[in-house]
Amino acid sequence: MKRTGYIQGFILRCIAAAGAAAIALLPGACTGTIAVYDDTQTEIGLSPVTRPDTKIISGGMETTFDGYETFGVFAYHKITGAGQTWEAFTSAGGDMNTYLYKVPFCKRAAGDSYWGGGKNEVPLVYERATGSPDYVKGTSYIALSETEVFSTVERVPQYWPNTGSLIFAGYSPYQTFDFYETTEEVDNEEVTVEHRDFAPIDAVYDIDEAGGYANPGLTVKDFRQGDYNWEHDNHWAENETFDFMWFETDDAGNMSFDSSTEAIPVTFKHACAWLDFRITAETPGLFSISEVTLSDIYWQADFDSREAGCWSNFRYDTGANGDVRETVLFSHDGDRDMEEPDPDEIEFVKVDEKGFFLGDMIVIPQPVSDEAAGKESVLVIEYLQHTSDDTPLTQTYVCPLDSVTENGRWEMGKHYTYDIVFSLHKITVEPDVLEWEERPGSVTVN
Repeated sequence: MKRTGYIQGFILRCIAAAGAAAIALLPGACTGTIAVYDDTQTEIGLSPVTRPDTKIISGGMETTFDGYETFGVFAYHKITGAGQTWEAFTSAGGDMNTYLYKVPFCKRAAGDSYWGGGKNEVPLVYERATGSPDYVKGTSYIALSETEVFSTVERVPQYWPNTGSLIFAGYSPYQTFDFYETTEEVDNEEVTVEHRDFAPIDAVYDIDEAGGYANPGLTVKDFRQGDYNWEHDNHWAENETFDFMWFETDDAGNMSFDSSTEAIPVTFKHACAWLDFRITAETPGLFSISEVTLSDIYWQADFDSREAGCWSNFRYDTGANGDVRETVLFSHDGDRDMEEPDPDEIEFVKVDEKGFFLGDMIVIPQPVSDEAAGKESVLVIEYLQHTSDDTPLTQTYVCPLDSVTENGRWEMGKHYTYDIVFSLHKITVEPDVLEWEERPGSVTVN
């Protein structure tokens, strides 16, 4: 069953590497040991096959999935030939061995075409560029130091066995992070120190041995999507949402390969949904945006690729007092007070011909309304309508999302763009739903 759209293919390649004898005992092997090459080891590597019109979000910001992410890889071994489907591979004689289990793979170095065993705990830095000619309010641009990015790589090469073949499954990202700040004393001065703690995703792959290997699948319990918080004075969101994706041993086109294989194609599938909100005005300068929020959104759930829809057991993200947290897509100031706004701030938040682009937010697929659960996801826009006597009118627009969302839910592998248009007498919301790899030509991707 096709569960999601295309994300990006990856080619597993053989990389010849000289080295000492490899360890023969492999993690998670069901029986005995498997020898690898003793003199010239052949490393398992990954090389991306890109599609130019594919937008892929790692952390949600405007960047392609270009090697800063770490993947988790599973591989299963049999003393049998390459080029077999999962059904033929499991039906072949001999024991099945777990060769790799939740092993991280990352890009090895700047300029390198391959991903190999290891992980990259990359300190991504985001900056806005309001002076750019194609800058749209709400967007951000990524600024990275290549040295900084790849100095964080911890390499643990993985090698092919010299007999038999392997078949692969995988998921991305391998790990998530928690970003926070502390105040510490340095040289008798208090300074703010940024921290980023990484934690592996608790993914489990079951090859369904008891069921004759007919229904393998990936499960993740207590999956939590990353945070999305508007950052005052930066005019863009602190976006830690991420695109969770996977591929399976029994996916169409996935076959077994050995170390003589030149290229191993695998295709990741989106497990999440992608949301964008674009606010424009028919007449520029008549409206200023105060705040845009989303309410009643599930941020936690369980994932099982063998189940219909894959997602279940939805939960809210709650605060210390038990209240369900709203998601702030945009806020003109930290206090949300428009009584005495700063003139420069008011000028910035006026809706012009380019408008505001709020989004690049990745969410768990879910119903936007569920009467039985008392759930109703709502988009709320607080704004000022400017008048001829310079006394702006404070207004609030409330839009239940089930009224503008196809099938009343956000589905896996879908990209939802909500175009919100202000006119003098009304506000309209026009939804657009695309497969993830498709995107409107008006979206700028840097």
